[in-house]
Amino acid sequence: MKTMRHIRLCAAPVAALCLLAPLSARAQAPATAAGPRVSNAALAKRPTPRVDGHPSLEGYWFSGTGSIPPTQYDTARDAKGNIEVKTVKGDDPPGPTSATPGNRPDYKDELVEKNKDRFVHLNKTDKVYNCGQPGLPRVGAPQRIVQNDKEMVFLYADLAGMVWRLIPIGGKARTGNDPSYYGDAEGHWDGDTFVVHTTNFNEDTWLGEFGYVHSDKMEVTEKLTRVGDTIRYDVTVSDPGVLKKPWVKPTVIMRLEKDNEIIEPSVCHIDELLEGDVNGQDGQFHIQRF
Repeated sequence: MKTMRHIRLCAAPVAALCLLAPLSARAQAPATAAGPRVSNAALAKRPTPRVDGHPSLEGYWFSGTGSIPPTQYDTARDAKGNIEVKTVKGDDPPGPTSATPGNRPDYKDELVEKNKDRFVHLNKTDKVYNCGQPGLPRVGAPQRIVQNDKEMVFLYADLAGMVWRLIPIGGKARTGNDPSYYGDAEGHWDGDTFVVHTTNFNEDTWLGEFGYVHSDKMEVTEKLTRVGDTIRYDVTVSDPGVLKKPWVKPTVIMRLEKDNEIIEPSVCHIDELLEGDVNGQDGQFHIQRF
């Protein structure tokens, strides 16, 4: 029997408490055996396996990151008619219209208002809500890593489908490719840290959930450092086309999940009968997962 789940997105002009459900299979906590969950600190104290003199990144990793993390927001209009957002629950920074400080990209002045408008109308402007690819770095930390002496393979199970990235080690990124959602990457070891530098992006994705656009000049640097059964995952985004300075995302700790494995996500489908305008205002998009 098929099961269907609707992911409900708030109509932007309405002041409401809205649940932005995770649009990634990786945002769901993995099943664990009964008993207390081992802390990240305890996992970090375990031995760090090594392969060819370097830490092994091989395995299934859980980080809780993804296209849209499970976060609740309280929205209301200010005196000028702009929507203000207050984080009610969750760790992600508030949106660009919020007065609350957060770790947000520092955009060029001429783009600030445009980003606010994208966020206010995110039901219409965010392609992830239409089963689009999240792209890099929005897709988050890799869920499965396959490692050999020539390349790393990063795998993700996102609502938009299975995502894979091939990262050659010690060589140059592939050339001649068309710009893409996930770009062309090259990786190298800096001591015990694996560094991935990626370029050649198209402009069809966002950096994050709040109208954070990028240009084709974007470069993304990821650093993965394994300590015990954890990986510290750091990301820096440089984009002189739209940003005043590089954006350093919050550090993510990835946990090795030995009893879990990546699985194919269910099909993403837009129900056209449930989307659209409501009384001339932004409506609610319903994404079905079968």
